[in-house]
Amino acid sequence: GRGDEEKPLQEMIRERGIEDRVKIKNDTPHSEMPGFLLAADIILLTHDHTNLSNTLLESLALERPIAALDVGGTSMEALDGYNCLTGDLENVVEEAANAVIRILGSAELREQLRDGCRDWKRKGAYSWEKRVEIDVHLIESLLAD
Repeated sequence: GRGDEEKPLQEMIRERGIEDRVKIKNDTPHSEMPGFLLAADIILLTHDHTNLSNTLLESLALERPIAALDVGGTSMEALDGYNCLTGDLENVVEEAANAVIRILGSAELREQLRDGCRDWKRKGAYSWEKRVEIDVHLIESLLAD
């Protein structure tokens, strides 16, 4: 995305000659996100502060193999070894790398995580529109207090 690290990241990509494989996308419309997520072999979420990532929820709904930091509300929906591999912020680089290697190296683990996502979806996932409705209701109730 955008931010202080965008230019240094673009330079690293150029220096390593991987422009054909690594792209930085900005301002992607929400309607295009499922295509990006479905194209990924694994979703790696390294947010260090979040209440509950929309990308996490969308990845769960699309049954993608996920590795994520266990921060904020992540563990409300992503259960380690069930529908996601979660790691600790203190060891983010090592744990993220290990999770990616484990997921990419095991078809059985990928299927286990997809099964967990499918079960999560069946038990109560809801649409983007419903998520927005819930968030708006929550904000309005907090403002009313």
